[in-house]
Amino acid sequence: MRGIDMIKGHKKGRWLRPKVTPEMEKEMRKMREAGYTIAYIASQFNVAADTVRYHLDPKVRERAIQKALEWNANNPERSKASKKKYRKLHNARYASRIAKQRRMKGCEK
Repeated sequence: MRGIDMIKGHKKGRWLRPKVTPEMEKEMRKMREAGYTIAYIASQFNVAADTVRYHLDPKVRERAIQKALEWNANNPERSKASKKKYRKLHNARYASRIAKQRRMKGCEK
């Protein structure tokens, strides 16, 4: 766990924290059940304490989802621009999804 390093981010060269995998989440749960603090678990996985809370507490996760949905509803233009920028940065991911959807629908394109 201690060996998890920061990973290189997008084209702009930002550094991003690693995504929490299901294995990491399982290990976080074990550590929490063993009595470790949220801050200690976060330091071991090189993530923020809020990230640990999000993955371990369903109430925190639900609140975050609701806040995101409310923000999207209250800021439709900014939300659309943000999603467009994300799609542009993650083009391969979206291209494969679109191709899969077209195959499922039977489209020729």
